[in-house]
Amino acid sequence: MVDYAVTIHGLGNLSTFSASYYHKVSKDVEAGAKAVYDTKSTTGGVALEVGSKVYLDNTAAVKLKVNNAGILAASYTQALRPGVKATFGLALDTQRLNDASAGAAAHKVGASFVFNS
Repeated sequence: MVDYAVTIHGLGNLSTFSASYYHKVSKDVEAGAKAVYDTKSTTGGVALEVGSKVYLDNTAAVKLKVNNAGILAASYTQALRPGVKATFGLALDTQRLNDASAGAAAHKVGASFVFNS
């Protein structure tokens, strides 16, 4: 069993660099982080995100992720029966929580159902 992994990529003729870290903390908890630096970006800086996945039992898991732009994402996945999974997700722009004009552009809600044979 791999307890952790580190990857580094140079992309686009080495104009974009990406580094990520994954750690299986225990059989029920995974954590990770990612940083991306684009030398051609007009906004400058590094894009960062950290996240975690927690297995509640053999059929359910919760994921949480946040990035340096203030986007907080959460999802819940439940196996309903063999071959059928449901996932419900939410993404919030934490910098625009009180901005009434942001509306649907700032926050997202979704659902997914997967059927495997």
